[in-house]
Amino acid sequence: SVLLPATTSANVNDFTVTNFDSDITLTNEDPQGQARIVENISLVYTDFNHGILRAIPSSYKGHPLQLKVNKITSNTGAPTQFTIDKQNGNEVLKIGDPNKTVTGMQQYTIDYTVDNVITFYNDHDEFYWDINGDQWLQNFSLVKATINLPTGLNLRGQPICYTGGYGSKGSNCTVKQGVGKLEVTTNSALFANQTLTTVIGFDKG
Repeated sequence: SVLLPATTSANVNDFTVTNFDSDITLTNEDPQGQARIVENISLVYTDFNHGILRAIPSSYKGHPLQLKVNKITSNTGAPTQFTIDKQNGNEVLKIGDPNKTVTGMQQYTIDYTVDNVITFYNDHDEFYWDINGDQWLQNFSLVKATINLPTGLNLRGQPICYTGGYGSKGSNCTVKQGVGKLEVTTNSALFANQTLTTVIGFDKG
């Protein structure tokens, strides 16, 4: 066997997300609903690490999301080059430099657009979204999202939120309504494979 230096075998999962802050703007640019999503991800690596993986679903209720990555940046100077792989029904963004490692506190901003995000029911339209997604193997100290709504969109019923693993109906989270926007925040930490989810209903049309 060959002993490799620690940096080449850096554990890709060796970090905690301290703040996952998503800014979601819903528009009708796409007839099925389009969302421009900007995720600010602050984290702390406890080892030397090449970067992060961000899994975004390839489809939503049978419709392709047509992911378009607008840009990826880092205000701490972490490498932000990326590749996209398809895995388990997701588009996985592999962010970082395979020849360089980073450690300690780092930040990434992922700016992307997805189509087909609205589901149309007989009596209402709905936006149902996993904010951070349940594919992470890391803990999250705080997850929050601001959902900016188009003018003239009328809410149907009370927006709700869930926390936990796939299919969980736990709701350790808070939804606040503002003018033209909603804010959804976790009330306590999330663990591996847990997500903050929001469900917002609108009047038809």
